[in-house]
Amino acid sequence: MSKFHAAEPHRVAPEGYEPLDLTPERWDDMVTLDEWAFTEPLQSEQRVALREAFPWGRGRGMTIADPRLGKPGTLVGIRGSFGLHMVVPGGERIATSALSWVGVHPGHRRRGILRSMMHDHFARSIERGEYVSSLFAAEPQIYQRFGYGRAAWHVRATFGRGAELREVPGTTDLTVRLERLSHEAHSELMSTVQRQVTRPGAMVRDSEPLAREMTASEVNDRPSEERLKIAIVSNPAGEPVAYALFRRRVKWEGYSADGTVTVNEFVTTTGAASRRLWGVLLDLDLSSRVLVTCLPLDDRLMMLALDQRSPKPVIEDDLWLRILDVRRALEARTYARPIDLVVGVSDAQLPANQGLWRIATEPWKATEMEPPSNSFTTGAAARHDGAFVARVSKVADSDREPIRVDIRLGIQELSGAYLGGVTIESLTEAGLIEEHTPGASRLLSAAMQSAQAPMSSFQF
Repeated sequence: MSKFHAAEPHRVAPEGYEPLDLTPERWDDMVTLDEWAFTEPLQSEQRVALREAFPWGRGRGMTIADPRLGKPGTLVGIRGSFGLHMVVPGGERIATSALSWVGVHPGHRRRGILRSMMHDHFARSIERGEYVSSLFAAEPQIYQRFGYGRAAWHVRATFGRGAELREVPGTTDLTVRLERLSHEAHSELMSTVQRQVTRPGAMVRDSEPLAREMTASEVNDRPSEERLKIAIVSNPAGEPVAYALFRRRVKWEGYSADGTVTVNEFVTTTGAASRRLWGVLLDLDLSSRVLVTCLPLDDRLMMLALDQRSPKPVIEDDLWLRILDVRRALEARTYARPIDLVVGVSDAQLPANQGLWRIATEPWKATEMEPPSNSFTTGAAARHDGAFVARVSKVADSDREPIRVDIRLGIQELSGAYLGGVTIESLTEAGLIEEHTPGASRLLSAAMQSAQAPMSSFQF
């Protein structure tokens, strides 16, 4: 076990190391460390582009302080986060700390550096009013130690060129244009479409560094692939209603082209927009197949495809979530049915979350809950009809009046089930949740269900 010393209240570092705020002056050191951590060298032009994409002001690092461990001042750990807003069941967008750029030098592993940086990340996120943290895990077994639960999946599927789709009314009224992707021309357009999404887990790329990160890797020459392109679907008024980012790669056998179109991000807002978008992307010249790497489990494309077997979908983990403030997180979302349960939560990293919580719901009433003008997505009030909101309070057990605890679970399980893509019942059946009141797990599962499978709008 590493010995820790306090740099500030709740900010600690392993013995022999020193935390610091990352600034642009340390960029070359950060690139060197990133290459050590992820084994992927960055070309000189990409280094310049990614410098603008780093979330300065939200980045922290760890340096050597003890000369016995190496040269003092050497950077051995980095992490950053983006301040985003994520849709939760019910339609509200809640403040989210999107963790990224996490790396530790392989020569300084298992000394408490990551643990120290994660505790610092939690503390600073809570101070900013961000009561959930999200990430895409390079190695998910690492982040489960810090309470992150798998909250969403996506599907990777390959469609043959010309794959038949069912017809959808209104498709012919929409137009499609194909352009080369650029930050200046398309960032705001993509954010406009993302703001229309009501799927739990969806976010808007409204962080300037994150928007720049989208195109930062495009500065490298790709002799076998083209630069990223964007397909934009617009309604008769010229308003964007869908987009997709894609690139093509073509192999030639004599005079025969064998091309692959890879779609690594897309957002559609209606069935007609989806049908129009995929009708174009599934029939591009010189292509034999279309690989879609980011389909939600219940995406419209899988519903529209006449042959739903040939894509051979593969399910992969998507968003990982970590609740930082139990009360605020549980009160931010809605519930599908009434409940009144006492839930025991364990949280090794954040003691304020630990304890017994009463979750009592009541019918949602518009007159009682006036959200901020930008708090709910368009049409959220209509989606609240028949929904319930929760009043969450901490309760104390005592010898004289012991509290009946219905369920006991860890913060990882609560976080994984938060968006409704993982059920409390399935986690209970797996032996990861203790049910003390028969039927309580099923009741809480039914209440926390989501009408749509959760998934993030993009990766970060």
